[in-house]
Amino acid sequence: MHTNALLKLLVETESPSHDKSAVDNVGAIMAEESRKLGAEVAIVASQKTGDHVIARWGGAGKPILFVCHMDTVFPLGTIKTFPYREAEGKIMGPGVSDMKASLVISLASIEEAIKQGAD
Repeated sequence: MHTNALLKLLVETESPSHDKSAVDNVGAIMAEESRKLGAEVAIVASQKTGDHVIARWGGAGKPILFVCHMDTVFPLGTIKTFPYREAEGKIMGPGVSDMKASLVISLASIEEAIKQGAD
């Protein structure tokens, strides 16, 4: 997984809290990335807010739970005036620190656990 590329994609896929379809777009990306890592993915529909993405990896070991949200406080169009950018060792853009980087870190952690043989 190329973490910076995924983070850029997630940040540029704007997802204001009260825009269900926008949040669902991020959910679709997360579902696909989870499937690429071998997850069984279920989507729990929500009428007013973004759907919930539940990704499960089977195994006999102790379970680990990651809980993340996919919405941001930024309105649609913010990316035009506050674009994703990497400069001086920092990554900036709407939703980077709350919480799209955490989405990427969660998937990267799972990927590494799988590589290390976690069960």
